Amino acid sequence: MKDNEILVRKVYDLTKIEEAHIFKNIGIGIVEERGMETRDVAIGDKVIWMGIPINDRVTVPEYLFERIPDGLEDSIAVFAGIGAFVIQAVRESGLTFGERAAVLGQGILKDITSQVTALFGIHNLELALACKGNMEIDGIFVCPEGEKDINLIANSLRNKAKVTILTGRHIGFFPKLLQERELKLIYPALAQPDERNVYYPGAYIRWTIKEDLQLVLKLLKEGKIKIEAWNEKK
Repeated sequence: MKDNEILVRKVYDLTKIEEAHIFKNIGIGIVEERGMETRDVAIGDKVIWMGIPINDRVTVPEYLFERIPDGLEDSIAVFAGIGAFVIQAVRESGLTFGERAAVLGQGILKDITSQVTALFGIHNLELALACKGNMEIDGIFVCPEGEKDINLIANSLRNKAKVTILTGRHIGFFPKLLQERELKLIYPALAQPDERNVYYPGAYIRWTIKEDLQLVLKLLKEGKIKIEAWNEKK
């Protein structure tokens, strides 16, 4: 174990949700060992990590985990990993305050994406309204099961609209639709560790995984992102 890493014993993960196959690298655990250079964490603390495959014990670099605030239940805190992924996806989409978007699909990923886009000040249109075609849509977010709805709202998409894919499944588009509307396809990457364990300076990467996890944990604790009892449904 390196000086900027911790050894974590897993206590919770996302295996009980339908989208678990997409998020195999998010877990919650208790710190058993810590490197000399790790900060703001002690042995016995509970942390969430992102970017490391799930195992009973994992070694996690400092910039891929965040300490879970006291009072936040594991069944809620674990969704901070999905929230961090969605926040980065919204950033990559380039959509901004006042623009219109439709979130297609089902499940917890759609639920969190709808809440995060609202926090970004993006007008979130329901599918029925988006299909009417009486207003232009600046972008769509395609969550699991949302692939089949893309063509339903094709006539509502403005030229150069952003299509952000948040599902691990293959998305099929008609070339004519892509060409006519000049749609921009965005496939945000799930968090992966850097082989060199480099914590990139802010001038090169403005937001780190650790910072995004910290942000979403705060939003969960304050109730600004709400999670239904998805684990209990399975």
